[in-house]
Amino acid sequence: MQRLAALETASAVLAEHFNGMTADELESKIESKKERSCSVKAFAKLAEASPATVHRWVANGIIKAHKNALGKYRIMESELQKIL
Repeated sequence: MQRLAALETASAVLAEHFNGMTADELESKIESKKERSCSVKAFAKLAEASPATVHRWVANGIIKAHKNALGKYRIMESELQKIL
């Protein structure tokens, strides 16, 4: 009984948080937002630039990057369009 009550509560919280989306709608939204990111070195290779240049682009705000848990920059592949 407790497990069922806990599941119902969790479902209610999730439904409220995700504005009543069904599981299929939520999965579709997540899939559409998935985008690959790459390291500075890989991005530099795709952009035919040096890693130092990529770091400069990030520092100057030309491209956006985020740091992962290890403190390394990850750059979304869509950022490549900004410099090509």
